[in-house]
Amino acid sequence: MSTLGYAAVALQTGAVVGGAPLLTGLMRQVRARLEGRAGAGVLQPWRDLRKLLRREAVEPAGTGPAFRTAPALLVATTLVVGALVPLLATDTPVAGRADLILVVALLALGTVTLALAGLDTGTAFGGMGASREMTIAALVEPTLLMAVFALSTPAGTTNLPTIVADVVHDPGGSPRPPDRSRRPRWPSPCSPRPDGCPWTTPPPTWN
Repeated sequence: MSTLGYAAVALQTGAVVGGAPLLTGLMRQVRARLEGRAGAGVLQPWRDLRKLLRREAVEPAGTGPAFRTAPALLVATTLVVGALVPLLATDTPVAGRADLILVVALLALGTVTLALAGLDTGTAFGGMGASREMTIAALVEPTLLMAVFALSTPAGTTNLPTIVADVVHDPGGSPRPPDRSRRPRWPSPCSPRPDGCPWTTPPPTWN
């Protein structure tokens, strides 16, 4: 495996870690401008992270291992997904394990871990947060699975680098919406048939 593949994995993982707070800040800034407010700035999530990392870790009374291990497990699944998805190159050391179903499973694992951490606190707000996470997951996961099937069917595999390479080399083979330019054209009921008889039920003719 070339050094370029290892560098691509490191760069795209760093891009996910560094770009996620920036994307959150950009979305908040756009919403603030739409609401007529100045906004806190795109770098505000990074300032919040720096402030939170300086604070002492606080654990609610009665929590178990689920609450303590949830942050580390959530960060680990995010980093693995960032390494598996071929954002910069398809020839990487993890290309053989970059499966679409595995990516969806890792995202679901992070969601379940976060929900379990909320339930482990035993508070009403933790239960409401866990219920919200699972409700969103119930709506998102089927959509992701349908996207997996739509992308993997033309390529004949669920391997992400193979799908990306197939789309790059053969864009026409990727899933496309149906061609709606071919619409049925109904002849006039008064137009004669080839045998001279009138039409009883006008059949469609295609362009």
